[in-house]
Amino acid sequence: MKILSYKKINSNEYKVILENNLEVNLYDEIIITHELLLKKAISEEELENIVKANKSLKSYYQALKYLSVKMRSKKELINYLHKQGYNDLEIESTLQKLEQQNYLDDTKYIKMYISDQLKLTLNGPLKIKRALLNEDISEEKIDESLSSISDLVWQEKIQKIIDKRKNTNKDSQLLFKQKTSNYLNNLGYRANLYQELLDKVTIFQEENFINTANKIYKRLSHKYQKEALYLNLQQRLYQKGYSKELISKYLEQIKSD
Repeated sequence: MKILSYKKINSNEYKVILENNLEVNLYDEIIITHELLLKKAISEEELENIVKANKSLKSYYQALKYLSVKMRSKKELINYLHKQGYNDLEIESTLQKLEQQNYLDDTKYIKMYISDQLKLTLNGPLKIKRALLNEDISEEKIDESLSSISDLVWQEKIQKIIDKRKNTNKDSQLLFKQKTSNYLNNLGYRANLYQELLDKVTIFQEENFINTANKIYKRLSHKYQKEALYLNLQQRLYQKGYSKELISKYLEQIKSD
């Protein structure tokens, strides 16, 4: 199969024009490695091997471009390359090159990921660990990196979360602490990191209570009357964590109005 000409299509890629109107795009590295510039013709088998080698190199270049945006885990990169249509052999070759050149490094990735999570999210250590485990990263490496972060760092984040929730809180102290505890758990914080901070929280709930009680009373008054209304109101306020003293005082007031 005769090689007729070469046409440059970008900085490192050429269109190779062969007989029978056949054209293939090849990287300059492939052209040089296979000494195509010294040849006037190649066999079909040789062309097939060259095209395979070129696709493998393309996988590598595409991976580099993907990694240039931000550091990725090996699993993330493998999934990306599969979606781009590369087979397992091409991907494995790409991974080997990248690891040899230190473009893929689990320890660096873990540190970068944790740093981003600390700066950009509210997530705690357990949620961060779960996300990293889902990337098929060694638990030992994850624990080693997380252990380098002091409890004080996590507690500073927790305190900001508590303060923000407190500023918009409309619940009783008990309900606020229950909801905030669940919220922190869902974010991946262990109780030993936040319990002491939550215990110190004091909610001055008189104003919140009156506003909440009035809303519930107004809503229930459309459905119930007299004793049924008072019983349902009392139950709803207990469920919200308000004290018996506050509820009794409120009921006495509305009964006397």
